[in-house]
Amino acid sequence: MFFIQILQQSSDPCEVEGALRMIGELNHQLTKSKKYKKDVERMLDALIISRLRDHSKFVRARAAWCLKEYSDAHFHTKSIIVKFDENFLPVLESNRKREAIKDVSDPPAKLSKA
Repeated sequence: MFFIQILQQSSDPCEVEGALRMIGELNHQLTKSKKYKKDVERMLDALIISRLRDHSKFVRARAAWCLKEYSDAHFHTKSIIVKFDENFLPVLESNRKREAIKDVSDPPAKLSKA
């Protein structure tokens, strides 16, 4: 599948996001197929989880969406969930801190002098 090559070789965020979208859209076909069912977990581990720390916000968002699409899949090893936690939770925490700083420095409404 060509989108696997894109994820392995490309550094263009638009191409990576498109490939992640295609993998996410194929979740029902891949998880229901006897041929591919056993390889879904390895694919997510090898290609998707590392994208949760991508420098591009929309690639991180698409990787998280892609993992959500596969959330009904049966995982046989706990390592993929541990890797998800290790890669995604720090990103969420840094975003929360950034938003908290933004909220403190930018009041929701600006007051004007009367």
